[in-house]
Amino acid sequence: MSEAKLLNEATDEQQRSYLVSLALLTLLFLMWGFITSMNDVLIPHFQNVFQLSHLQAMPIQFCFFGAYFIISVIYFFSSIRQGDLISKIGYKKGFHCFATSMCCIMAFMDPKSGKSLSIQSLKAIQSHKV
Repeated sequence: MSEAKLLNEATDEQQRSYLVSLALLTLLFLMWGFITSMNDVLIPHFQNVFQLSHLQAMPIQFCFFGAYFIISVIYFFSSIRQGDLISKIGYKKGFHCFATSMCCIMAFMDPKSGKSLSIQSLKAIQSHKV
């Protein structure tokens, strides 16, 4: 094969790869925007259902958008001290660490389900040998 044909095939594969990534990123931002706009729609309904005053309902918005600020400040100061964390860890490992830690936190901190993991349940699981 000629060198130009090989280069053209490699470029086509790379463009398809970028097209899938771009489509996934676009879908991610679409979902992110939908969730953000649903806050404004759901808060009045939550006020009626849970009989909340305006003062009691507004911390929902404050916490939702305040989380962006808090996480960006944490990332800023950690980048100053240790360098760019995304460059060191990588996107894939960083996402996996974040997702795993969020799943663990949710498993330990879900008090309403009544079936949340706790130290006692973990000990019971360890002591029960199959």
